[in-house]
Amino acid sequence: MNTLTSLLTTQLSHKDLTLKADKSGANFTIQVTNQSDKFASFQIEILAAGLDEKAAKDWWTIAPDVSTKKPPGDSTEFEIEIVKSPLPGFAGLVNLTVRIFSIELQVEDRHVIRLTVESDGITALKGELPVTTFQATPGTKIDIPLRLLNPSKGTVTTEVNLLGLPPAWHLSAESQKTIDLTSQQWHEIELSVEIPSLSVHSSALRTQTYPFQIEATPSQGMGVKVGGKIEILPSGNVLFSITPRGQRVPVLSNQFRFSDLLPKLEVPPAIYILEFTNQSNIPQQVSANILKYQREEDRKACALEIVPPEATINPQETQELELIAQPRRPWVGWNKKLLLELSGVISDERVTLENPDQQVELEVFPIIPRWWQGVLALLVVLCLWWLWGFKATLREHSAPVNVVRLNGLGDWVLSGSNDQTVRRWGVQNARRLEALGVFTTTEKAVRTLHYRPVDNNVMAMGLETGEVQLWDLLGQSTTPQTLIFQRDDRVLDLEFTQDSQYLFSGHGSGLVLKWNVGRSQGRGTTPAQPELQQQLDFAIYDLALVGPREDYLAIGGRYNQLLLWNWSGNERQTINYPTGGQDDYITSLATSRMTNLLATADNQGRIMIWDLEQCLGNNSQDCPIVDQWQQEDRKAVRSVAMSQDGCYLVSGGDDGRLMLWVLTETGRRAGKYISGQVIARQRAKINAVDLLVVNDRVVLVMGDDQGKVRLYSHRREATSCR
Repeated sequence: MNTLTSLLTTQLSHKDLTLKADKSGANFTIQVTNQSDKFASFQIEILAAGLDEKAAKDWWTIAPDVSTKKPPGDSTEFEIEIVKSPLPGFAGLVNLTVRIFSIELQVEDRHVIRLTVESDGITALKGELPVTTFQATPGTKIDIPLRLLNPSKGTVTTEVNLLGLPPAWHLSAESQKTIDLTSQQWHEIELSVEIPSLSVHSSALRTQTYPFQIEATPSQGMGVKVGGKIEILPSGNVLFSITPRGQRVPVLSNQFRFSDLLPKLEVPPAIYILEFTNQSNIPQQVSANILKYQREEDRKACALEIVPPEATINPQETQELELIAQPRRPWVGWNKKLLLELSGVISDERVTLENPDQQVELEVFPIIPRWWQGVLALLVVLCLWWLWGFKATLREHSAPVNVVRLNGLGDWVLSGSNDQTVRRWGVQNARRLEALGVFTTTEKAVRTLHYRPVDNNVMAMGLETGEVQLWDLLGQSTTPQTLIFQRDDRVLDLEFTQDSQYLFSGHGSGLVLKWNVGRSQGRGTTPAQPELQQQLDFAIYDLALVGPREDYLAIGGRYNQLLLWNWSGNERQTINYPTGGQDDYITSLATSRMTNLLATADNQGRIMIWDLEQCLGNNSQDCPIVDQWQQEDRKAVRSVAMSQDGCYLVSGGDDGRLMLWVLTETGRRAGKYISGQVIARQRAKINAVDLLVVNDRVVLVMGDDQGKVRLYSHRREATSCR
């Protein structure tokens, strides 16, 4: 048949072909003539209906593969042979599409050929697995039953192989067999595989599902493949150890030096190595909790920090955390021993944590050596008297401050600390801070606290134990309400809706909970369970309600993760934030209830201001960044807070500077104040900040790593932002 285009002519010798049962090939030829006015080469491709275009092309041959470039009017004849059925095991009629094309001429021609494939009378085997899913632990043996049916009329010798499992697994001699399948009968056999022990091939024994195939190949006819899967169960343990078991502060030098006789005010902290060895087949998140103090008086005698707070450990790996102990050394007295009990924590408790509870000892020596104390007894007494009076005057926290909050009128401040207390402070004329004493003492460090909006008569407090406590600030009740969902899941931030109906809590495990607290006064009953929960795959460090109806919750945390949770529709929306590793995290979020601005800060020293108006509700990840800047030394920014009108932003972090940033109506730094204003500078790290605009003053409060709470008053700038 001839098909004429403007540039080429094709002629096929046959349009109907038959592939014989004796497998003799079906042959035909195609003649292609160059009708163009330039040299051109030609190629041929054959496609079978129902066959994947990516499948092997071993069922047909062609000569030549590609024609040489032919001058105008010249022809090429291609010889093509169909050597086997394009569809394995298929007998019957199949349509073939022949595609003739030229790269130089950019044209093609197509023809359809009907191919009849005659049956050779051989029937395919049938197979099935009575059980398709197997569960096993490392070091065990699995027997896999298989049923095979030979539907043909004669006995067939068949080779059976177990395939698809990791190369590191030891396949026994029973993982392949050769059997004779008699006609028209089901045969039952078993193949075996030995799972290697965990210590030998840990990389191939993760707790997951491993698919496999069993292939039965007969000596004649068509074989069969059946598939299943093997689920490796958790196995092994995690070893927890601490070295050394005993430390002293200050550290004793190996050689005597005259300086050892002099008082040392600042000495390096004692460091203990917390070592976790994962001898299981499950990746783990490991951390440690301070279980208890041997003596209650030791609680305030030493500031403890675990760095990093948690770590990821893969199977057969070892990770180390550091327990940094900075004791409060007395000026005089005898050396004192502090005894601590620590508990290791793993994220997946399906395996055992060996030696979970450990005890360490810290020997603390006084600042003034003991031989000096006898000589300077009178001076020591005077110093102790002065220190007692100084401490009674300041009444500061004895450990790092984690959170500070101004109330809506700017006349109260609450602060929470690692010393397990919440302190109350009075603000005099928006300029001076007055210590009002300890409001409450807890059993664990206070991580966060918030006033209930508008009335400010209830305080919500989040603890290391995973508890959220609601306290009545008017003194009508001395017993708090306690909300708890999962113990020992640190509460890292809290957020009230403006109508005080709901309270959100963010946890170290990545859990975000929505509690219905109504108009609770810090007493009575609330639901024992949260109304809504959202499990994320990173630790939550801060929360902020955004949107005109506050139906979106901004969530920031580890791995520099930032997302919006539409809690009314229970939908999540990820925001494109610069990527980070396991040691990178967003430390703080701040927003203004009068604007759609969101300020973020992270431990790389970066501050960013976002306009959420364009991306709320449209699932866009690209929220506009209004402004962004970074500390020159890239030290972490630990906390940011924004005024209600969105005109001021305060920040504090590891560089010890309390910074005030004046913003425009769009959220950018005002040109005159592009570099910010240094309100205070100190040696200690700033962990928490807050601010409030009161009349013509901007009131700022901060809490630092040495337990201090400070208040500053700054004149309000004359800007156009309102």
